[in-house]
Amino acid sequence: MGASTDHALGRNLRFFVKEEAAAGGAYGTSGQEALAGANAAKVLSASMEFTVARNDRMDSRTSRSVLERITGKQEVSWSCESYLLPRGTKEPPNASPLIQAALGRGPTTTTAIQATITAATKASSAVITFGGGHSFQVNDQVYFENVVGMTELNGNQYKVTAVSTNDVTFNVNSSGFGTWGAGGSNHASLLSFTLSDSNALPTVHMMRTANDVLREDLFGCYVEDMNITASGGEEPKISFSGGAFNYALTGSGTTEGTGSSATSLITESGQGVNFMVGSVISFNSLADKIVTAKSSDTLTISSSSWSDAQAITPTTYTETTAGNPVNGISGSLVLNSVTLPVTAFDVTVTNGVKALSDEAFEKGTSDFVAGYRSVKGNISVRARKDFIKSLAQRYVQTTATADPTFSSVALVVTMGGVTGKKVVATLSKIELDFAGIDVPEAEEAILSLPFTALGTSGSDELTLAWNQ
Repeated sequence: MGASTDHALGRNLRFFVKEEAAAGGAYGTSGQEALAGANAAKVLSASMEFTVARNDRMDSRTSRSVLERITGKQEVSWSCESYLLPRGTKEPPNASPLIQAALGRGPTTTTAIQATITAATKASSAVITFGGGHSFQVNDQVYFENVVGMTELNGNQYKVTAVSTNDVTFNVNSSGFGTWGAGGSNHASLLSFTLSDSNALPTVHMMRTANDVLREDLFGCYVEDMNITASGGEEPKISFSGGAFNYALTGSGTTEGTGSSATSLITESGQGVNFMVGSVISFNSLADKIVTAKSSDTLTISSSSWSDAQAITPTTYTETTAGNPVNGISGSLVLNSVTLPVTAFDVTVTNGVKALSDEAFEKGTSDFVAGYRSVKGNISVRARKDFIKSLAQRYVQTTATADPTFSSVALVVTMGGVTGKKVVATLSKIELDFAGIDVPEAEEAILSLPFTALGTSGSDELTLAWNQ
């Protein structure tokens, strides 16, 4: 804080994110998406960039000076980074809206689902009946506990392959399991996020604020890139970046005059510039007042009352977050059933989003199209004798003249070592790419194994399971 004036401080940054019911979050209207303390997501850093193109007028003139500029498109971009923060319960991570915006909403579970089993079959693909109904979807990863009789289910997760009103089919052969018996009540869905072609990409409302000095809101945020890194002894981190439809900056000011059940809030002279359409303000013990229009120093809000010289501040919220960072010294990486002591690992999902920002008579991005996506990453491991297989399987050549063959392998990365607080990334089908072997002078050689995850029918490129 300053000696006489408040300053925005990074150490006091609060960051909030919420999935939007409709793309754009009803920006600048009375129905604008609202946020709350439960939407808080802890971040290490966050950036929000808002620009409006101003193009020089270039027709012929007698002066060599630029005399006028023309308003062009607005552009909004953002990024943020945080620790991996599993909650240690069957609750979604605080960053789940961003994870879902990156991987898609569809055959994915992001809230704890509990349903009571009323029957279970012994079959090559087990069918579990939930007499009271259920909310499971195809591709959900479901975790079982407190099951009576068919106890082999307990402590395990299985993938949903088919659903009906009460019956759910799982990819587990239960033929040799015990006979299900009545009882047990807590059969909760494991928190998992799965990337697949059927997932639609939702948008989120994002906000950051610091010290009641300023608030920035982004509406219609989409995720272009999601990256997970784990290297050396550093804590695993997850980062996101993308664009957005609209932006609103909220500063502070003071009321000018009084109002009773009024909708035109007048600020002191020159202070209207501190607010934009979409700003969310507090005054006279009222909060979450949305600015739906403004003219000079007059802000249009919903019906409210105020007195003269009252402070107008950005609305902020008391954070309610949970979870501890996964540490950087426990976990494992298994490549093709071989556990590797890695020096670094990273994976990036790129959605190939094309922002529709080139349409006439639109001030900026009004929608987006998801193009081809890619899931790529890299594994670094020391060149130990027994790990050369990992390098050699990139390229298999049977004779000097034959074309090489390429095979895919499975990759499972477990981050964390405490049950209930692990995050597991599963890439069921990756192809190793090529990179040189780094042999520094007097140091160990390092094998760099870049990879590309492949998706086929029934095979998801990436699944993130939390709270293992």
